[in-house]
Amino acid sequence: MRTKQHFLIAAVTAALLLIVSAPFAAAQTLQSITIIQIYDLSEPTSIGVGALRQFTAYGNYSDGSQQYLTQQATWTSADTAIATVTPTMGLVTAVGAGTTNISATFNGITGSSSLTVIATALTAIGVTPSASWSLQVGATLQFSATAEYGDATITNITSTSAWTSSAPTVATVSSTGLVTAVAAGTSTITATFGGHSGKMTLTVTTTAPANVGQWGPPQSLGMLAIHAALLNTGKVLLWGYPVGRSGGPSPARLYDPVANTFTDVTVPWPIDIFCSALAFLPNGTLLVDGGTDDAQFPADSGITNTTFFTPSTGLWSTGPVMTYARWYPTVLAMPNGTILAASGAAQNGTTIENELESYNPTTNTWTVLPTSANITPPVDLYPLLIALGNGNVFYPAPRPNSTVFNPKTNTWSAVANMNFGTRDHAAAVLEPGGEAVMIVGGAANDIGGGGSPTNTTETINLAATTPAWTYGTPMNVARFNHNLLYLADGSLLVVGGDQNQHYSSPVFQSELYSFTTGKWSLLPAQSAVRAYHSTALLLPDGRVLSAGSDSGLPLQNTYEIYSPAYLFNGARPTITSSPSTVNYGKQFTVVTPQASSIGKVALLRPGTTTHAVHMDDNRYVPLKFTVGSGQITITAPAQANLAPPGYYMLVILNGKGVPSVMPFVQLEQ
Repeated sequence: MRTKQHFLIAAVTAALLLIVSAPFAAAQTLQSITIIQIYDLSEPTSIGVGALRQFTAYGNYSDGSQQYLTQQATWTSADTAIATVTPTMGLVTAVGAGTTNISATFNGITGSSSLTVIATALTAIGVTPSASWSLQVGATLQFSATAEYGDATITNITSTSAWTSSAPTVATVSSTGLVTAVAAGTSTITATFGGHSGKMTLTVTTTAPANVGQWGPPQSLGMLAIHAALLNTGKVLLWGYPVGRSGGPSPARLYDPVANTFTDVTVPWPIDIFCSALAFLPNGTLLVDGGTDDAQFPADSGITNTTFFTPSTGLWSTGPVMTYARWYPTVLAMPNGTILAASGAAQNGTTIENELESYNPTTNTWTVLPTSANITPPVDLYPLLIALGNGNVFYPAPRPNSTVFNPKTNTWSAVANMNFGTRDHAAAVLEPGGEAVMIVGGAANDIGGGGSPTNTTETINLAATTPAWTYGTPMNVARFNHNLLYLADGSLLVVGGDQNQHYSSPVFQSELYSFTTGKWSLLPAQSAVRAYHSTALLLPDGRVLSAGSDSGLPLQNTYEIYSPAYLFNGARPTITSSPSTVNYGKQFTVVTPQASSIGKVALLRPGTTTHAVHMDDNRYVPLKFTVGSGQITITAPAQANLAPPGYYMLVILNGKGVPSVMPFVQLEQ
């Protein structure tokens, strides 16, 4: 849940709440434009070089009303050597020290606001790989260095740093950070820039170290990625909360992992969709359910809004309002193509909704389910919900008494209590096969009051005559607030988390679980704290994006990319042709030059996540296939219960477990 330091509301908030956003009559005349900068009032009005700031524009009309014009106005900077601004979004990037005016023009009327950019002090140097690393004699590895400044901006300084090795007889490092392992031993690799240094310990061995994958360096995002969704275009939509808690707009970015570029897609009207839920409709549109009513702070109040993002156009739009306001809800894509909405704090900020609602994309309407579908209190915020292979919905946690919902009868029934008890901020997945659920980590009590983390896992087979939770192999490190997601090969990756409060005692090392061996393996450490409000997604090329976590610590406005071990295990199979749509129970053909070496085929639903809750990507669907000459014939899932309709990533893997790049296919009736 939120902490008070997140939500300092600007003095302008009360005025903004009176803004009318409805269409205006022709007789009303635009008289002036007011420019507002969105920032935390506890921070200076100036920003450092490299920092971002969102500007918003409001039109003042002759009848005394106001209209939000941020994305309708044309934005300019008086001096682009000091700051640039996106022409249609009002997002400013500080370029050089000085003062300039940022202006918005609409219908011949212009409003301006002054911005001062200052040169900020260098505070830290980070070296990647972080902490420690191992190389075999004769191997080389490119290291990288990043500089962080006082305003949390990040700069890549790999090529401009001074690189040194404490033991050149063990390892050498070039002027651009390329390390070569020379002889067995240990060396400290140091990058120095601007009077600061970053270091890591390198161990050189005569034998090849274990292949555990590799984290890339932190890269600047310029915002907190508290919500994340992988679109069927292959791009990632990220958003956070409006700085200053002004009621919006919610800052959002569209990340292209191939080009490694970002586009500003800030929501084009005053709304705060922080603490919302998110899931994909069958046509690939992202549905965002609820959000935060900043006007009710400090109450944790929900809103009734439905917000859509269309991947093909990159545009936001509004949908029908729900009957119940929801803050911290969960949404779930159902086998019949609808979206189920559950839980969430009400508009009063105190009541948690126990009523279920269902969105039908065909009729574009929300329907409140019968009272028999109500969740029996107590109701968790962001409950973990999983659609099972039999069509039911399983509610495993956080509360200890797991239940199952039957959408045909609109009733709940008790299943079994977890052995560990309450697992606050745990993570869960549906195991391949569609009937067993695995829950990982969590805390024994409310983490807001100081949690007791666990490294334990439990599994339950819902197809058993008497389902019961059974302890499984524990993780190496106890944690909660962690992201749990499937990799392309069907293994499970745990990213981040912490061990106390919302951000304290962060866990930097990821872990990997193999269903084949039943074991957890520790992976390399990432550089940034990724705990509460963190996100992680599998990308179509098999890498993992990790971002978010507003801990107030360095690197929170960055993202990191993890390359799993399978990307270092030889050549990848390639898919040269695949269908754009497939039908349940039907066969389809994929053309691949490596057909004879393919050992596994599967579908993975693209991820939607926030607060470490994964609402779409909690299943891995293996597919049956036969091998032909230069192609493989694959059978789609037999029914929607096994894989709800929508877009999936299609992966083929060779005998070494190396995956292809994954194209998107739309699964439909």
